[in-house]
Formats: sequence, structure tokens, C-alpha cells
Amino acid sequence: TAPVCMAQDAAATKLQALHRGNSSRRLQEDNQEAGSALEAMLARVDSSAADATPRAEADAAARVQALHRGNSARRLQAEEHAAAAVVLEAGATRAAERKSENERRSSDAAASAAAAAAATAELESGKADAAAEVSLLDLDFGSATLVPPEASSAAPQADLALLLELDAAPAA
Repeated sequence: TAPVCMAQDAAATKLQALHRGNSSRRLQEDNQEAGSALEAMLARVDSSAADATPRAEADAAARVQALHRGNSARRLQAEEHAAAAVVLEAGATRAAERKSENERRSSDAAASAAAAAAATAELESGKADAAAEVSLLDLDFGSATLVPPEASSAAPQADLALLLELDAAPAA
């Protein structure tokens, strides 16, 4: 059985060698055909590229220029938008400042009006007091002299003392 096995192994090895050889030759022929097809295609591309090179370069240059112009336009638009935002923010700040200034002026005006009203009321009160003093002096108390309220003492007791003096003075 050993010589039979050896003969079978030799036959199997021979068949494998034939198969590998045939496959290798077929692959080589396919590669040659593909290589020649590739060379033919490259030759066609080279000849058409020689004709199309100026046009392809012009197309590529146009695409690059369009990209550059688009980027520049977007950058310029973003800068203008940022500048407009700054202007709007500054305007809003100035408007807020003007509003607070107007409110301050309004409150100052209200305070001034209140102070003026108080001063007017005080003045009116002072006029009424002076009129009362004049009317008391006009009642023929003798030789009394008119003393304005500002010159006399602010205390009502002094006014009362003046009236008592006038009562005690002899009539002329």
C-alpha cells in the first residue's frame, strides 16, 4: 500500500503544479491585457489632457477664485454685521443714558417745583402775617412804628410784647 500511496501523492503533486502553472499564466495574460488596456487608456488621457489642460486649468482657477470671493464676501458681511451690532449697542447705551438723565432732570424739576411751592406757601404765609401786623398797627395804637417781620424777632412773644408796649403808650 505504500507504493500506491506514493504514486497517488506524486500524481496529486503533479496536478497541483499544473494547476498553479496554468493559473499563473492566466493571471499573467490578464495582467498584460490589463496593463496594455491601462497603457492605452493613459495614452488617451494624456492626449486629451494635453488638449484639455488649458481649459481644466481655467476651470480650476475659476473655482478657486469663486471660493475666495465667497469667503471674502462672507467675512466682509460678518464684519459689517459685527460693526452694526456695536453701533446698535452704543445707541442703546446712549438711549439708556439719555433716559436716566431725563428722569434725573424730571425728578430735579419735581423737587424744584416742590421747593418753589413750599417757598411760595411760606411767602404767602409771611404776607398774611405781615398783613395781620399792619392791620393791628392801623388800629390807632398811638405812635407805633411798622417793623417788617424779617427785622423783628421770629418769636411770637416779641410781637406780643410790642403790642403790649403800644397799648401802654399814651395816645398822641
